[in-house]
Amino acid sequence: MSTLKEYKSFKGLNNIADPIRLDLRWLTKAVNVHATSTGGIERRMGYECLSRTPAITAFSRSDSKFTYLQRESSITDLAGVELVKTTSNKPMWWGEVNNEVYYSNGADAGKFIGYDHTVWRLPTPKEPVVTINSGGSGVSPGAYQVRSTVVASDGRESGWSEAAIIECPVGATSFSITPSFFDGYTSRIYITAPGGASPQYAGTLYAPGTVSWSGDPDQLGFDATTNFLDPLQPNVDVFAFFKASCYASEFMQQSDVSVVWVSEPLGYHLFNLNSGFMLFPGRVLMLVATEEALIIGTDRAVFAFDGKTLARVALYGVIAGQNCVRDTQVKTDRVLFMSTRGLCEALPFNNLTEDRVAIPTASRAGGVFMQQDGHCRFIATLHGVGGVYNQATSQPSSNPFTLNGITFDVPAQGLSIDDIDRLLGARVGTFNFSPSVLI
Repeated sequence: MSTLKEYKSFKGLNNIADPIRLDLRWLTKAVNVHATSTGGIERRMGYECLSRTPAITAFSRSDSKFTYLQRESSITDLAGVELVKTTSNKPMWWGEVNNEVYYSNGADAGKFIGYDHTVWRLPTPKEPVVTINSGGSGVSPGAYQVRSTVVASDGRESGWSEAAIIECPVGATSFSITPSFFDGYTSRIYITAPGGASPQYAGTLYAPGTVSWSGDPDQLGFDATTNFLDPLQPNVDVFAFFKASCYASEFMQQSDVSVVWVSEPLGYHLFNLNSGFMLFPGRVLMLVATEEALIIGTDRAVFAFDGKTLARVALYGVIAGQNCVRDTQVKTDRVLFMSTRGLCEALPFNNLTEDRVAIPTASRAGGVFMQQDGHCRFIATLHGVGGVYNQATSQPSSNPFTLNGITFDVPAQGLSIDDIDRLLGARVGTFNFSPSVLI
């Protein structure tokens, strides 16, 4: 007479190993359930509909006070109130720094402070028009450079315009300077001393018009600080904030190379296109920062950059989409993200699932770190699911047995959660929010 063995705990999901060699504590399927840290199996909570309007992407500020939904032609709050119109339905990439939320998809870019919106890219003015007024004295003769910038309402200043080169003769009384003007901005005028190369503040224009300057070059104001800097590039989609700078990626399709532009410190809207960049083969699909390093995931590798040294930490790539999250609860200062071979953490880099769980590849993925019922979990949603990397393919032989009046074909395979559900007389629903990993 055979005896039944009682199992009071499970090891979790394993679809990597040969199912014939797994004991009954391993699950070969786990649909709509959670595995607990104590070896239990819990039914996954359901869900509720918060909005019936489809959303392309969504992002919540770290304090959960503000949520942003990207719709087909706009960004709204959770209630559907339009915050700003958009021109493209390409998925947004989102980032947060100092309670400011930034977004970009290569076509649209901006930032939110709460629900107040402003642009990310400031316009760069054209070369100002300068007229020399003569008939007396007042301006020292010599060669002058005149430039202008624009200043947003929040104090951010654009890069320089091209210089207007002025040869001022003896007898000039003043300059009449007409800069480019943009609605919602003020214009600042900068002038060099005769023969000088460092423009200094000479005046501000608050409305379209002309500034008259007749001052002594020695009495000019503060130095211009945004020289030779440019706005965020138009094709940037993936970005992150690391060590007081914004790292923003632009994919060069013809050369199959990604350029990661590095902003000025605390000047997230200003980039030096001549020297402030890094190059990566393939397409950058992920940028996410820890205190220690910036993690860069491409379609073929994963890198870590500490601000000085770049190191490759994985020879396989990541899944597109904003599935990378910062963990501040279980292992502080690590990030979790979906690679083409499963869930990974960094730093140090470690693949958390490849030794026992084969996760389907996907064209895009979303991820979130959740604390619920005393557990901390990473939950990912996969879209465009394809093949499964390294999943067990052996076909166990049939050796049926009967338990509690229920026939199981392969006892050595281990019980799936479907089998357990049948034993318990329950029924697992079909809502599949996959996969969920206890971390």
